[in-house]
Amino acid sequence: MEIRYSLVWRRRRQWRDDPTMSDDNRISRRRSLKGIAATGTFIAGAGIGANSVSAGKKDKADEKKETDREKTPKEKEHAKGKKEDPDGVADVVGVDKLDFQQCHSVAILFDQEYVEAVASDDGIVKGLRIRLYNARHDRVENYDRTVTIGDLRSSTLHGEDDVGDVFAYTFNVYQFFDRPIGAGDSIVAVTMDGTTFQNPNACAEPYQRTFEGEGVFDLDDISLQAVCVDSERGLARYRVRNGNHTQIEAVYDVEDTDESGTIAVEPYSATYFEVAAPEGEATVSIAADGETLDERESAIETECVPRDSIALNAECYDPVEGAARFYVHNGTDRDLTFVIYVAETGATGRITVEDSLASAETFWVPAPDGEASVSLYYEGEVVGADVSDPDDTC
Repeated sequence: MEIRYSLVWRRRRQWRDDPTMSDDNRISRRRSLKGIAATGTFIAGAGIGANSVSAGKKDKADEKKETDREKTPKEKEHAKGKKEDPDGVADVVGVDKLDFQQCHSVAILFDQEYVEAVASDDGIVKGLRIRLYNARHDRVENYDRTVTIGDLRSSTLHGEDDVGDVFAYTFNVYQFFDRPIGAGDSIVAVTMDGTTFQNPNACAEPYQRTFEGEGVFDLDDISLQAVCVDSERGLARYRVRNGNHTQIEAVYDVEDTDESGTIAVEPYSATYFEVAAPEGEATVSIAADGETLDERESAIETECVPRDSIALNAECYDPVEGAARFYVHNGTDRDLTFVIYVAETGATGRITVEDSLASAETFWVPAPDGEASVSLYYEGEVVGADVSDPDDTC
């Protein structure tokens, strides 16, 4: 434990010397995290300012409403299953827990020994299919994602009720679609190793339907779109859309490589997938029924993670309140919601920065000693980081 804390201290000193260094709590930089409950949540209230960030705790009235509310059949079934299998993932190798936060976030917590074995092998942790409801298009969609060792973090990143000292992959639907939490998008289910886990929350129930059967389909109603690229991770994201009333399977092929695969797309739906794309560049084609249908170059003009468009700066420290103020600017043309992480305490929160004339917000975080190392996360990646200076008082 003493060694872990000394590593934290050294990294904090290095970060101060180099403000561009990000404290992204990757598993490869694993450290001990203090519990959120022991350190307090984000400071909020009139004493600090209207743009403070809270950790999303429910008040007693809300908790009573939740307790008094009649549980849906799906929630009752889930509660019964939790008694028999508290983690709900007993049949999935290497997974300790699946944690849904309402319909906007899900975290998968992996077993330490399993992760260590993966790290010494090929680095691939688990293949996932995340089922989503896209409110803008009013349809159920799927996201096929291969989680690697580099995607794991030592804290869940819901932005509320987070836990630390774990091996976690967190998916936030509002960041995947680049829309605010209140846009109506939902995480419906997660499939791992052939087993599907439905989101037990009531907000997901309307979209938990399946499509069965085969039939004739029109090849003209199958198309490929390039969505975005993650040039830093060397990936390109694509979407196959199916306008038929039956499920289809499309074969994709990446030009000038050996990479190919099969994508299943439900009726009147779409499936997202990612391919290797050095520096974000790739050309992908899809085929069905033995016929090539479409070919697209990657969307190199659109980054999936807006690393170069976000600015985070520490502004000052208030010694009376024991809190530090930070400023974040959103340089995109979209309303974005970020997860905030404080390295010293493990505290997390969320902040939405709208695409407006200012496109900026300020927020406060606890800084008992005047120093708070803050990172902004988007799709699990750090897009901004800075450290408050105890000598720079408000």
